[in-house]
Amino acid sequence: MAKIKTLSAAEYLKEIADDTNLRVQDIRLVITSLQKVLAKELATTGEVRLFDIGKFKVQITKPRMGINPKTKEKIQIPEGKKIKVTISKILNDEVIGSK
Repeated sequence: MAKIKTLSAAEYLKEIADDTNLRVQDIRLVITSLQKVLAKELATTGEVRLFDIGKFKVQITKPRMGINPKTKEKIQIPEGKKIKVTISKILNDEVIGSK
């Protein structure tokens, strides 16, 4: 099975620049700013809706038992946090198609 090639960051920036007639440097600033705003909002509210792209939500993972792979000793893994992304229906329908 052939490996699917994904776009690099530079290729994404060039695609957006070509589509919007903005400079790559300006797009890079906007994306960096968006990342900072998303991180701040997720840290304070725990949930962010991003236009018609999707929803980002901080989820708390439960504490659980694990095994140290080197010593095979059972260890307690504390609760943690992870970010869950739910894709919007609009984006999902554009990619997969509506039913």
